[in-house]
Amino acid sequence: MAAADVIVIILYFVLLFGIAIHVIRRKQKTSEEYFLAGRSIPWLLVMTSLFATDMSSTAFIGAAGTGYAHGIVFANFQWIAVVCILVLVVWLLPIYLHNRIVTLPEYLDRRYGKSARTVYSVICIFIYALVEIPAVLYVGSLLLGEVTNLHPIAIFVVLGLLTGAYTIAGGLRAVVYADFMQAGFILVGGLYLGFASLHAVGGWAELNAKLPHTYFSAIQGSESALPWPTLLTGLPVLGLWYWGTNQMILQRVLGARTVNEGRLGALGGGILKFTLPPMLVLPGMCAAVLYPGLESPDLAYPTLIQHMVPVGFKGLVIAAFVAAMMSHVEGALNSASTLYVQDIHLRLINSKLTDAHAIRLGKIVGFILIAGALLIAHQLHVASVYVFLQQGYSYAAAPAVVLFLGGIFWKRANLWGALAAYVGGVGCMAGIEVYNQLCKPPWVPVNPFYQVAWAALAALVAWWVFSLLTPRPGIAEEPLVEFREEPLSTYPLLKRWPIWAFVCIVLLVVTYSVFR
Repeated sequence: MAAADVIVIILYFVLLFGIAIHVIRRKQKTSEEYFLAGRSIPWLLVMTSLFATDMSSTAFIGAAGTGYAHGIVFANFQWIAVVCILVLVVWLLPIYLHNRIVTLPEYLDRRYGKSARTVYSVICIFIYALVEIPAVLYVGSLLLGEVTNLHPIAIFVVLGLLTGAYTIAGGLRAVVYADFMQAGFILVGGLYLGFASLHAVGGWAELNAKLPHTYFSAIQGSESALPWPTLLTGLPVLGLWYWGTNQMILQRVLGARTVNEGRLGALGGGILKFTLPPMLVLPGMCAAVLYPGLESPDLAYPTLIQHMVPVGFKGLVIAAFVAAMMSHVEGALNSASTLYVQDIHLRLINSKLTDAHAIRLGKIVGFILIAGALLIAHQLHVASVYVFLQQGYSYAAAPAVVLFLGGIFWKRANLWGALAAYVGGVGCMAGIEVYNQLCKPPWVPVNPFYQVAWAALAALVAWWVFSLLTPRPGIAEEPLVEFREEPLSTYPLLKRWPIWAFVCIVLLVVTYSVFR
């Protein structure tokens, strides 16, 4: 790498750790300050932290790879996510913030019972520790190894330990402030490569002329890797879990100052989702024209960085990639340690833990998690990291969407129904996975995005049947308090969340009109 690129990358790390050290110097006196930044996060930091945490090394490589192989269709993940964010801000978020919930499983405790909370916490911790963090470190080290000629193991060990250091030391406040800076690098570096690759092709008209028409269609038939029925089935299930019930994403929203600021931050994150297809999918589509015949579609993004980005800007793009990788790992790490301390240790092992000891325990758990994730990443070898992640998410998504949303709208649901939903959803996922491994022609494997939809349906049926067959739920020890909307007139015009929601809806309509 040229000296100019190295300087840009060094500047990124100097800024990152300068921010982290500044935040860490503030004493964390209570566990709420460590895990939720004292519930003082303004909407702008909620927005940028959501955006940065959502990004990851798998997003850059996986989305560009799908753009290379299939075109715009996989951008549906980003657009369906905006619909799920609207569901979050209208129904779920007010309940979470008004009841001052610390972890998402706490909602299940207060709605169904303690066992529902414990099971969901354990599932999420396993996904973060065994799937999320190792996969992001693994795929990120592969790309950085390609473009820097450094050994992948050295890369993920160094970046994993650096990320763990400031996340463990500073808690959520260090995470959101670091994310603010990282979001800037991601936007500038990501958009630069997107538009630079389009310019290299010759512009949008030239790209249209050189790629098949299907590359520009977001709604495709059964022959597609992402047929249109999945937009109404599997993708919403995964999106509602990821954006509505996932501690890793929503922890910064739970730390928002008010319900309205949490809503504004989430909707701002939704608006930023529309920058991701130009940053992620478009470069892959351009690479299909510029570099046809790559050995793997996942090589599209590293190939563009190696051959098309000039000196100086290459450092910026690499810094953007590193920022996405680190912000995602820090989010998963902080959330996993929060879930363990709040939902497992304080409830099942030592309920009298002081705030100082809770903070110390959170740091110890964070260290164990990052060390374990590094060992797993070293051994990880999968054909498609993107599919590996989605399948990992599905085990949590199928029952969680039923329990969280269903718990709002059907008061008859009880703990037995909740536990049955776990068995039905996870069991169906595992059963289809076994079928896919064993099936041979003429039998056809189940599309992963139909698989999670079937699992959610199994969880829904089990939840409904077992709730009806068992006694009505009793009065919770700490019942959820109903949220009452404040008049919108109490907020300045530009801080009224329905206006931001309307902008999201308009952008969705325009997007699907263009790429129908």
